Amino acid sequence: MQPTVVQLGSLKRSGLWAAVEKQMPNIRSAAKRVRQDLRRRDRNRGYRSAARTAVKRARESIEDSDPEAPEAVRQAFVALDKAAQRGAIHANNAGRRKSRLKRMQKKALAE
Repeated sequence: MQPTVVQLGSLKRSGLWAAVEKQMPNIRSAAKRVRQDLRRRDRNRGYRSAARTAVKRARESIEDSDPEAPEAVRQAFVALDKAAQRGAIHANNAGRRKSRLKRMQKKALAE
């Protein structure tokens, strides 16, 4: 069975598709599963990246005593919740990050 080529934008650009193509399974259902996993991985990457960026901005605004810090923390909570809801990160992982952010925010306000 010939490997099936699927249009998966960033995977082809990053060169990951070539590695996957070499290891393409012989069973049709397994090949489909590989294609689905690659698509999902690509989709989840965006949610994880958005969550990381939002948390980083919130941390920086807390450290700089920015008056917009509460809004940045709220945006980080939204991004983390969305990533957890989509399954990009585990729910406990999102909860832990939110807890740490909130603790950092309270500590900064106390000082």
